[in-house]
Amino acid sequence: MGGKVVVSVISIILVVGVVIGVVAVVHRDKGDSHKEGGKDDENLSSSMKTVNALCGPTTYKDSCIKSLGSVAQNQSATPHDYVKAGVKLALEEIARATNLTDTLVPKANATKKPEMANMAIESCKNLFDLAIDRLDGALDQVHDPNIYKDKGLVWSLRLWLTDVVTFSTSCADEFEEAEAPDLQKIMQDGVVNATEVTISMLDIVTNFNEALSGLDLSINATNLVQQAKTTGEGLDVNNIPTNNRHLLGMAIDGEGNPTWLSSSDRRLLSDGNKGSKKTKNNKSKGSGKGGKKSKGKGINKGKGVAAGAGIGAGAAAAATAIVPGMKPNAIVAQDGSGQFKTIVDALKTHPGKVQGRFVIYVKAGIYKEDVLIGKQHNNVFMYGDGPTKTVVMGDKSFAKGVQTSKTAPFQVEGFGFFCKDMGFQNTAGPQGHQAVALRVNGLQAVFQNCFFDGYQDTLYVQGGSQFFRDCQISGTVDFIFGNGASLIQNSKIIARRGNPGQQNLVTAQGGIAANEATGIVIQGCEIVAGTDLFPERLKVATYLGRPWKPYAKTVFMETVMGDLIQPAGYFSWQSPEGKNNHLTAFYGEYANRGPGSNTAMRVKWPQVKVLDKTTAQRYSAATFLAGAPWVKVAGVPISLNIA
Repeated sequence: MGGKVVVSVISIILVVGVVIGVVAVVHRDKGDSHKEGGKDDENLSSSMKTVNALCGPTTYKDSCIKSLGSVAQNQSATPHDYVKAGVKLALEEIARATNLTDTLVPKANATKKPEMANMAIESCKNLFDLAIDRLDGALDQVHDPNIYKDKGLVWSLRLWLTDVVTFSTSCADEFEEAEAPDLQKIMQDGVVNATEVTISMLDIVTNFNEALSGLDLSINATNLVQQAKTTGEGLDVNNIPTNNRHLLGMAIDGEGNPTWLSSSDRRLLSDGNKGSKKTKNNKSKGSGKGGKKSKGKGINKGKGVAAGAGIGAGAAAAATAIVPGMKPNAIVAQDGSGQFKTIVDALKTHPGKVQGRFVIYVKAGIYKEDVLIGKQHNNVFMYGDGPTKTVVMGDKSFAKGVQTSKTAPFQVEGFGFFCKDMGFQNTAGPQGHQAVALRVNGLQAVFQNCFFDGYQDTLYVQGGSQFFRDCQISGTVDFIFGNGASLIQNSKIIARRGNPGQQNLVTAQGGIAANEATGIVIQGCEIVAGTDLFPERLKVATYLGRPWKPYAKTVFMETVMGDLIQPAGYFSWQSPEGKNNHLTAFYGEYANRGPGSNTAMRVKWPQVKVLDKTTAQRYSAATFLAGAPWVKVAGVPISLNIA
């Protein structure tokens, strides 16, 4: 959390632009009194003051100033140019880190676990590839100053920058699992510049204009820096004035639609939402959906918001709407009654970068395969016959020598993925230790009426943005974990019985930097003991979570908590590198019910909070997911606000 405010970046341009203009006027007025050469020196000095003003509130101030100092040579540079330069620099640093991975192969073969070390290298290459995509998208956006007028695009920009930090850090973590400390150190050093400059850009976009709100815009640059520091100190996320809340996300109209959509698109979304209201509280457990006998060809274009083929200009808009009558582009059936017997083969027919929806119907069956919805597979809509009938299953685990990130039988990296009525299981059991059922880092992913079953590390929300509705998630240790912008609504969360003497931890959020746009928000759900745990639920300790990384951010709202939850609520991370995570991690609770919701005996960590309604609204879909228009066009019910 870091106690900083999430706001639109538009004021950065307005406020600091005024400062530059004021300084320029002062220089012109005094120009005749300077000797030859003095004007250039003072222009450079004023530019450096702007750099200092921008970098002052950032986490890595010195690194930020050094990174942006070259832009100060351009006397006509605007704050927009500084942000653009920072993104470019991060892109260059990630490219260098990518090249670094190729040099590690000989070293990997000489490690204690060469197979896992080489897996780590491959994971890093993939993560850096995704990071480059995010930065390319960010660079496309920041080239256009009009981005700052669109709060939805600003939210996306913050999320992309957060993903770059997450993916860079995840790469280094891969080598820790491989027990290759020398390689881990090389990669940590290799990504330090990229992460620091990206975090600096994230900080600038997130808090700078809040620090300047209410200040006299005619102040000079020196006073600007000083007052920004003074005003910015102690900005606590839990003490934000109500009248600032509209700045935190996308503007929403009376129907809950983002105002930046056209009127026709908003009418479409409203009509679609009205059609889905009947199912708002329906927790169906596996009823199949229509379209099973159709063999439509081509791409379903629908009538919704234009889809973003990648994460560039279209990424902040929602994917193409799901409309009644969409025919499958591919049908998968193990008994041969479809076009394909495996999901992997069906995905091979995806044309790549589609502008509509690519629909895959997966008939009932147990599908034991390794499925990757890659970045080339955008706008996939996949549905089954129910979460207990259409199941993707695997048994890979860390205990079997597989990296945690590679244990999932189903992985989602593509933009705009929507899945409905399917189950995902990892059957490695508690003895398998880390064993993921689903890994997702794609942007704008939606899961409705899906089951995720496993033990440790069941659901890995690694990055990106996700919405889960009417789902079931079961596990033991850290079974909802990662650093995506993840909102889970109207779902059942089931703690299971693990190994003897093992405790349960529902969440392990992985926030790395103070101003990231990510977190795990659980709203309107149930947290209960599974049938295997129920008789022993008062003997086996079950906690709401523990902080995987220093800026873990987890919020529980309007959720029923069973008596299995420990009164302390949260458990500290035990490893040496994470022993102080609880000092900066944020845990919020609002309007929860049930015996496990009593907060009187919660741990006394600095950022464990009982939220008021105004603060809790910051974690609603309207704010936390910037209105989530991509959920509405999928036809999935969503509660935009707290009750």
